[in-house]
Amino acid sequence: MIYKYEIINNNLYLYINLSEEYSTELSTLSRDYINTNNINYNGDKVYLIINNILVKVIKKDF
Repeated sequence: MIYKYEIINNNLYLYINLSEEYSTELSTLSRDYINTNNINYNGDKVYLIINNILVKVIKKDF
C-alpha cells in the first residue's frame, strides 16, 4: 500500500510498502491513490519508491 507521498521540485514521489501483494499494476495503484487523495500535482512523472529504492518512473498520462 502507498503510505506517503512527497512533491519535491515538481516531482511526485509515492512510497510503497510491500507487506501486501498487488493484483493491479503499479500505475493503476498510483492513479487511484492520486485521485482518491485529491493530490494537486501538475507534473508529468510519478516516481515509485519501494523500501527506499526508486523502482519505477511512470509517465502521468491518466
